[in-house]
Amino acid sequence: MGPVFNPANAVTASRYLTLPAFLYHYDAGNIQIAALLIVLSGVIDKLDGLVARIFKCGSGFGELFDAVTDGICYSFYLLIPAFYGEISWVPVAAIIASGAVNSVFRAIYA
Repeated sequence: MGPVFNPANAVTASRYLTLPAFLYHYDAGNIQIAALLIVLSGVIDKLDGLVARIFKCGSGFGELFDAVTDGICYSFYLLIPAFYGEISWVPVAAIIASGAVNSVFRAIYA
């Protein structure tokens, strides 16, 4: 296993910075900025793999860290509108559950 601290994992970790900004803007009613932060998180998600290939620092830990980060970030982006009562909890719960199952299988078979 390669080092845990590497450029690709730093890029992955930077996605967590979008979460408080998303909550702030969503709560303030700046929905377009909140949506832009979701897009930014998706772009960063694509960049971490590119960075791993460029710097040759891919690892099993990095793949798992990316999967966990995906689950946390995208669950957060779904939970906030549900918490505010703007979308139903049923599809949110189904999506989060399927993501959790996916993450478990990625961890087992990675």
